[in-house]
Parts: sequence; C-alpha cells; structure tokens
Amino acid sequence: MLSRSAVETAVIHWYTGPLESLKNIKELGYFIGVNVALLRQPKMREVVKQAPLDIILTESDGPYEYRGLRLEPELIPELMREIAVIKGVGFEEVVTAVYNNYLNLVGRISR
Repeated sequence: MLSRSAVETAVIHWYTGPLESLKNIKELGYFIGVNVALLRQPKMREVVKQAPLDIILTESDGPYEYRGLRLEPELIPELMREIAVIKGVGFEEVVTAVYNNYLNLVGRISR
C-alpha cells in the first residue's frame, strides 16, 4: 500500500506495526515516530527492536496521560535511553541517529 503512494517523504506517527512493513518503510525513505508511550506500551518494544535506527524519530504528543504516565516532551531523553537498551546500543548513538534523521527529514521537506 505504501509503495503505491506518490508521497516522497513521510513520518508515520506512533508506528505500532505491522512489523513486516518496516522494510518497505525504510526502502521508501520514510520515518517512523516512536512515542514516549513506549515506556508503557509493550507492543512498541518489538517495533523499536526491529526498526532500523536510521528511520526512527522520537515524539511526545504531550502533554497528556497514557496508562498512568504523563507523556511530556521532557521524557524524550528517557525514551532515547529506552530505545538504546532495546536496540543494544549506546545512548549517544541513539541521540546522534535521531538527530541525523531529523536533519534528513527537514532537508527533504525544505527543498
């Protein structure tokens, strides 16, 4: 379905699957949003584990309440630490990758 679209650049908000689409998302040059709800949503862990780091962007959608956690932008560093743990990489690697993904996205949409 994604490959039939004429959309050149996209961020798929709060992506929760299907996991099989991650390869297609990467091939199309799209990004996925990983929300701070990851701290409470087990299904997201598998998405993060399988998603290539170079398609991940972070998002907060906050402030609002989700499963007993107040989701706010201030939780982004904790989210990045959790992504690092899930992927088995260092915190700085995640920060650098997400920042580079952001620059890539902004560069594409500002042309």
